[in-house]
Amino acid sequence: MSKNIFDTYYTFNIIRLLWVVFVILIVSCFFTFAYLNIEHIDYISLEYIILFIITPILGLLIIRLIFESIAVRFDTYNELQELNKKADWMLHVNNDDK
Repeated sequence: MSKNIFDTYYTFNIIRLLWVVFVILIVSCFFTFAYLNIEHIDYISLEYIILFIITPILGLLIIRLIFESIAVRFDTYNELQELNKKADWMLHVNNDDK
């Protein structure tokens, strides 16, 4: 089979990009929480803190699953292309032997 998809250069950059997106989402959620806390809420509620932490984590997991499925499809496509090239080469070798 093929090597691990996380060993390739592009998927490593995608994972690094996902960490950056995760940090941006966490920071923006805390800013949103601070705004809501100042404007509308007189007390700090644990539900809001959990909501603003879990939401970007779930979003990041969904984005990561999408990127992983794309990477697996491209990896499978590349493997099939290599197998087709080998099969074509073997057909030419077999035809030359006859």
